[in-house]
Formats: sequence, structure tokens, C-alpha cells
Amino acid sequence: MRVWASDEAPLFDVPEVSRVPYLNLDDQYADHPKVDALSDGAFRLQTSGLCYAARKLTDGFVEESRVHRLMPVYKPKYLAELLDAGVWIEVVGGFQIHDYLDWNKSRAWWLEHREKEAKRIAAWRAKQQAALARLQQG
Repeated sequence: MRVWASDEAPLFDVPEVSRVPYLNLDDQYADHPKVDALSDGAFRLQTSGLCYAARKLTDGFVEESRVHRLMPVYKPKYLAELLDAGVWIEVVGGFQIHDYLDWNKSRAWWLEHREKEAKRIAAWRAKQQAALARLQQG
């Protein structure tokens, strides 16, 4: 976001907070023996599950009721493949993606990060506003 002092040029840029979590996915992920052996459908379910867990901050947990909605054409055999391969683990209420937190930040980390970033940016904006007020006073 830019704050304008006049019609000609921005006075300063306001940094944005990284509010959207991201998924760490190794560039050799598809070549891992557990993943390489999956059918295309199971691979898509696995990848969609990873993206869902990152986006919703579930620490790698996928609710049982959510699984069939992770892909347009879901088949129970895809889930069975993930379970047989040990890529997903059945737990109470759904499934845990194996080693998710070994590669990705936890929900607690993201919430703390957002809070710290919001405070940092608020302090920066206050400093910029004070500087702008001094400039306007002459």
C-alpha cells in the first residue's frame, strides 16, 4: 500500500503482513519412494491434503468429512492407497499427514508470526505517521 503526499510521488510504502501460510514442498517430493508409487489420483489427494492443511492451519490433520471434497473426482481407493503407503495415518476424527510438521510450520508458529508482524507494522506505521506530521508542520 502506498501513502501519497501529493499527486506526483508516493511518500512511503507500507509493508504488508504475510497473513497467508505457505506449504513447504521439497522439489524432490514426487520422487520420494512413498509418493512415486502412488497412482495419479492418490497423488492428487495427497497434494490437495497438504495444501488444505497449510491453508487451514491444521498441523497436517484432515477431517474425515473433508477428504472427499479435496478433489473433483474422489474415489475411496485413493485414500486407501495413502493409508497403505503410510503417507496418511488414520486418527480419531480423520487423518494425519505423515511428517507434516517436520517440513511445515505449525499453527502456533503462524499465529505468533502474524501477531509479531502486526505489531511490527503498527509500530512502523506510527513512526511514518509521526514523520509525515513533522513534514506537514514545516
